[in-house]
Amino acid sequence: MLSSPWRRYADHQVAPLGRSLTQVACPWRNGRIERFFGTFKEAIERIVVVDNELAHRLIEFRAFYNHARTHQHFGGRTPAEAWNCVAKAHIESEFIELWGGALAGWHFPMRE
Repeated sequence: MLSSPWRRYADHQVAPLGRSLTQVACPWRNGRIERFFGTFKEAIERIVVVDNELAHRLIEFRAFYNHARTHQHFGGRTPAEAWNCVAKAHIESEFIELWGGALAGWHFPMRE
């Protein structure tokens, strides 16, 4: 169940968020989230996370996953580029390395 503040936020989105259940023991029916968690688990197991830094690490991972890590399904674009319907920017690139190399990739700022 979504909390009240989150529910208010979700209710005002163009594409409202909803709960979607899949059959137990059928991960192929929800491939996107399975891939996301697989990537997250692979990276998080390579570092030590102190309790008070977990929230910061999650923010770092989300930013990396959506803005630096390219995805084959999106034709080499990041999820942010695909969501915003922009072509891959090939200018002003920056190599991003976080978590002692567990997260590494090129960040291409989106064109304005």
